[in-house]
Parts: sequence; structure tokens; C-alpha cells
Amino acid sequence: MRCNLLYFFILGLLVIACFSHSNFTMKQVSTPKAPLLTLPIVTDLSSLGMTIEGSNIDGNCNLERINDRNFDTAIQAVNKDSILKMAGWALDVKNSRLPLSIAIRFTDLENKDYFAPAQIGLSRPDVQSHFSLDKKLLYSGFQLQNTLQVIPEGEYRVTLIMNFEDSVYSCDNSKTVSIQ
Repeated sequence: MRCNLLYFFILGLLVIACFSHSNFTMKQVSTPKAPLLTLPIVTDLSSLGMTIEGSNIDGNCNLERINDRNFDTAIQAVNKDSILKMAGWALDVKNSRLPLSIAIRFTDLENKDYFAPAQIGLSRPDVQSHFSLDKKLLYSGFQLQNTLQVIPEGEYRVTLIMNFEDSVYSCDNSKTVSIQ
């Protein structure tokens, strides 16, 4: 018994001595972020395999970030020649489900629409916790990265189009971008 204790004591001293003379450091490892995808902005939603025909004004969503800042004003100015980044979350709390796809719709004052497909499936534990949701709804986050060169300058109402297996929801956070 004493032999075992002595063995572990000496082994412990050796480990301490080894690390005290080495350049051993603990590095904090960050969780890799999902790469942002750039998909074309279109005027025909059906080219993205989606439709707004028969869509309901429903669902839960929040378009909360624009160009790495909070989207907390009714109108946000964006530069036409720079990359636009948007992020938020979207889901159907009532039916406990996530959309199969999301398009961000830009509608001008003459009701002409432009649609930008968003990347979906990003982890949002804050949303899951806030709504006390099932774990299957953890991935309600979305993000968008795109250029606005195909969209003319002007003011655009921004809404989310959420495509589900059996329905399409339009979700409006009363956000507007002014493309300059």
C-alpha cells in the first residue's frame, strides 16, 4: 500500500516538474462560426423554390442585426456597394417547428420585391430559452451576406418569408433599409 502511495506521489512530482519547465499553455478554443453563404438576390421567389402565394402573416421572427450592429431603428441606411449582413431568428412557435428555408424580402414604395435567400439552422439558445422551446427548435437562427448591387437605391420595407412543408409565413418586424 505504501509502495502505491509513494509511486503516485513521485509520478505527481514528475508531472509537475515536467510542466513547470515547459512552455505549456492552455488556449481557449472558440467555436467555429458557420461560413456565410452568398446567394443571388432575385425578383422571382419561385427561382428559390419558394412562393408567397397563399402566405399567412404569422410565425415568430426577429431581424435583429444589420452589418454587425443592432437593427434597433425603424430605418437603417446601407451602402449599395458594400456587403450587407443581416442576422436574426425565425420559427413557428405555435406549431413547434423551424422553416425549411427563409428569404429576406425587400419591397420598394411601388411594391416591387427583391428576395435574398438566407442561411438557416444557426444555433440560438437564447431564443429557445426565452420561449421555453423544445431542443429541436435550438437552430432557429439565420444569417445573410450579400451585395445590394442588383437592387436600385431607395427605401425598402424588409420582411421575412418563411417556407414550411405545408405553408408559407410572412413575418414583419417593421424594419426598413435605405439603400444609398
